[in-house]
Amino acid sequence: MNRSSQPPVLPRPGCPDQTAAPTTAAPSLSCRRSTRSPAAVSTLAAGLFLGATAAAGPHPPAAGLPGSDAIAADDPRIRGWALEVTALVRGPEEINDPLSLPASYGSAASAVGPADVIGLRDQPDPDSPLPKPSVSLGDGGSITLRFDPPIADGPGPDLAVFENGISFNGGRSFFMELAFVEASSDGSTFIRFPALSETPATIQLGAYAAIDPTDLHNLAGKYMAGHGTPFDLAELAGTPGLHTGAITHLRIVDVVGSIDPRFARHDARGRIINDPWPTFLTTSGFDLDAVAVLHQAATTYAAWRTAFPWASPDSDPEADPDADGVPNLQEYAFGLPPLDPRPAPPMEIIATADGWAAVPPAVQPTARDLAVDAETSPDLRVWSLRPGPGSVPLGPVHGRPMHCRLRLRLVSPP
Repeated sequence: MNRSSQPPVLPRPGCPDQTAAPTTAAPSLSCRRSTRSPAAVSTLAAGLFLGATAAAGPHPPAAGLPGSDAIAADDPRIRGWALEVTALVRGPEEINDPLSLPASYGSAASAVGPADVIGLRDQPDPDSPLPKPSVSLGDGGSITLRFDPPIADGPGPDLAVFENGISFNGGRSFFMELAFVEASSDGSTFIRFPALSETPATIQLGAYAAIDPTDLHNLAGKYMAGHGTPFDLAELAGTPGLHTGAITHLRIVDVVGSIDPRFARHDARGRIINDPWPTFLTTSGFDLDAVAVLHQAATTYAAWRTAFPWASPDSDPEADPDADGVPNLQEYAFGLPPLDPRPAPPMEIIATADGWAAVPPAVQPTARDLAVDAETSPDLRVWSLRPGPGSVPLGPVHGRPMHCRLRLRLVSPP
């Protein structure tokens, strides 16, 4: 079967194979561990595998359908996968139950390396001794992953997040658990992709209810297992504290899914995100399978220039094919896409105890063939080299100011 055109149908761990059940049947409640009363469980069961929306939303549809932007696990554009997990904070199986245990399915190692949940039997039962291919975050839980080489902003999507969602009703409906995605270029400051959810939040979606993928944007988990949700770093370009040319860490945060104001999470427009809740399982919350990298930060200009579809003269360091006034060498140095007009980052001027100082913009930390020199001049004619990293003194506050510029040049990589 071609995974790029026909998504698989997967059983959830701990529950029977939904492909063998009637189209609207719920799984046996005995497959789910719960301390709820029988009446409460029966009420919840009425909403299982129901709730598919009749009208399509404005965003790309399910994997395998025309217009879908899902990334298959075997997509040839994939260049790498998450290298390691630096933090795993599990949320409870059910956030509104103070006695709830944390989600416990899988481990940090389950999220490292390529996507594992592809076929029907790739997701072992929680009680199975087999290795678990995904890690469950629980309600509001999070996981932080490191990438080396870093992820870079290139043409189109730059990364894809894989979950273990399933289809039912003959592949016409989808059960998915959602998560926010946050990017960082230093491992400490994280910027969230602007997520959108058009799913109505007037009635809570019950456990294992269906969600329409066309109602979702920038929410990991919107596609079935074997297909990743794409994210484009261009949406975060220009954000202070973030270098989109060298993303070293990603943080995945479960959205909970409850519409109860006490626990609800909101999208970029302030709307409550409604997804199937509660699931009260060891597999509660977002189940991360893997994170794929489509564009990696280049270590040399020669490698960087091969990532873009341009004619040979347009790829020269001095060329400016997008006519934005920023030549390719600067685009490379500052991690900018050379075919998408954007301004170069400015030189920041700050006041110090000794007067004014210039702070040069950050350049690609992975570039091994790039030399950056700061030069100052009192008259814009005679320039002096100011070696060393950090800020460049420009003179006293009330004296004659100095001018500052950066000189970029390619050198032989060490």
